[in-house]
Amino acid sequence: MRRLVFAVLALALAGCGGGGRLSKSQYEDKLQSAGTDLSGAVQQLTRATTEDEFKDDVGGVQHALDSAADSLDGATPPRDVATANDRLVHGLRALARDFGQVKAAADEGIDAATVKARQVTTGAASREARQAIEELRRHGYDIGQLRP
Repeated sequence: MRRLVFAVLALALAGCGGGGRLSKSQYEDKLQSAGTDLSGAVQQLTRATTEDEFKDDVGGVQHALDSAADSLDGATPPRDVATANDRLVHGLRALARDFGQVKAAADEGIDAATVKARQVTTGAASREARQAIEELRRHGYDIGQLRP
């Protein structure tokens, strides 16, 4: 009887530890979905013709970055990329916050917003996300259109 209890307990614990971990293809699907959403938001931003459209579209980029971070943070990635996933989530969230500076700069005109956008997209948050993406690629993951 005691062996049976230990066996059941061992099986239960084993199920708790790895049952939620995504497979490589499931994780790639999440990465690719995030990339598609981000790409669409960025394309929309490049089509803005007024200051108000631009600000709204910057908000769309922020939302897409936050959504991607939430999706990846809510997942349990394969073990070989768990650290890269954490860095990517952190970088995407920081990049979303940084894009608030782009929106604020738009009050000074499109030129100021463009300068700020260049600074944000080459800043620390963007570098962190890019490095995480490169690590995912080195591990053989298909990230689709995901680009910070």
